[in-house]
Amino acid sequence: MSKPGVCPYRLIYCRGELGSKGKDIAYEHRLVAARMLGRELRRDEYIHHVNGDKNDNRPENIIVCSCKEHMELHARYCPDCGKKFRGNSSKPCSTCVHKRDHSPVPCPLCGGTPVRRGGICLHCSFMAAERVLRTRQILGVSQHDLAERAGILASGLCRYERKIKPISLNIYRRLLNALFPVYSP
Repeated sequence: MSKPGVCPYRLIYCRGELGSKGKDIAYEHRLVAARMLGRELRRDEYIHHVNGDKNDNRPENIIVCSCKEHMELHARYCPDCGKKFRGNSSKPCSTCVHKRDHSPVPCPLCGGTPVRRGGICLHCSFMAAERVLRTRQILGVSQHDLAERAGILASGLCRYERKIKPISLNIYRRLLNALFPVYSP
């Protein structure tokens, strides 16, 4: 994976070679494709790397295609309905997400107040934050160490403990696992 703002393609010295178009340097994948075809590439021809590695410029890993064909090769499809869309292919499209059941369910901790799926009620949230604070103080674990172990920001943990922000069930579980690690033999 390349760094943001840095071109992932390799430039090489190529004065006078096929595919260089009279320049001293060119992108290696375009030179390899020009050699494969035995001619200069047109501006409307794109290079697709079959295995996704932009530094793997072997001829068997390169396909010359049009813009439309290249976009089709990179298209993503919704796992629920199969519709083509932009975004992460492992998640459903916006249409399918809105069709899902979002009806409230009882709080998983107290069984009372209805909450969104995967959430906990405000009362349980603040009680959970208080339990985490007391346990952390009893065990002598610093706020920074606990946050690091749980994989959250220390400022976020501070907001939970001060009851400024409600804690989610997922974060609560992560904090408990960080306080009481489960070791498997």
